Amino acid sequence: MDLCRKRARDEYEEDGEEREAEGEETEAEKEEDSLDQMKAFLVAVTGFIAAINCLGATDGTHVSVTIRAAERPRYRNRKGDITTNVLGACSPDMRFIYVLPGWEGSASDSRVLRDALSRNHRLVIPNDKYYLVDAGYANGPGFLAPYRGTRYHLKEWSGNCPQNYKELFNLRHSKARNVIERAFGVLKKRWSILRIASFFDIRTQVRIINACCVLHNFIRIEKHNDPLLEAEEFHILDLVDRELAMRPIEINEEEVRTVEATNEWTAFRDRLAMDMFVDYRRYRVQQVHQEQREVANVP
Repeated sequence: MDLCRKRARDEYEEDGEEREAEGEETEAEKEEDSLDQMKAFLVAVTGFIAAINCLGATDGTHVSVTIRAAERPRYRNRKGDITTNVLGACSPDMRFIYVLPGWEGSASDSRVLRDALSRNHRLVIPNDKYYLVDAGYANGPGFLAPYRGTRYHLKEWSGNCPQNYKELFNLRHSKARNVIERAFGVLKKRWSILRIASFFDIRTQVRIINACCVLHNFIRIEKHNDPLLEAEEFHILDLVDRELAMRPIEINEEEVRTVEATNEWTAFRDRLAMDMFVDYRRYRVQQVHQEQREVANVP
């Protein structure tokens, strides 16, 4: 080991400038890869790169906790489980941007979001930026929601094509917002302590959730440099995607009214959806013409 270290040090000293240049190139390549991931995500949302204001997606999840008997009623969620309601926001590459654990399982998503937006270490959303959210949230500043009353979940689109701008918007919105579901799935799949209630006190359990999210981000960053981490990530993602595909559709009956809908934000969504649909129809026409040309060229 010492010999290897000495050889590596000697090679570095002999060719320092070249290695520095290669290091800069590597960092540039990483930045370019990250940009490509962001572009791919935005294409999934809008069909074009113009929507540079999308920060990612946000949602809530429940993590089982151990609580003293006297406090259990407050932590019992609507399914009857003892949990903490965790708010999370993630970027297109599944890194957590913001996590707020600790709220009782009975706390509404509105209450958790209100706390996240008002506390000292709050969820910051710059002007004109937004997160993708599900239909339980109001379509208001900072939060882009799908159209209600229009099919949305990916299962509902099996074998079907969107017929209007609202359907197309919901389909692409669902595909893009799925990133937060996958992030939560990977988080819980990798750290078993988040799948079962531990014996620690609630403050420690909340810190464990935060620590697991930090480690999750670290692995997302470093996996490209470690074949074992990358292989494990692909395996976990495959399991998560299978589970998400088998999960029954859950309708979020709770309306998150922390953020109020505005006419300006509704008009913004309509413009985005209509522009997307025009681009989609143009693409479909080009696709049909291409198929016709290929058929005509067949002997």
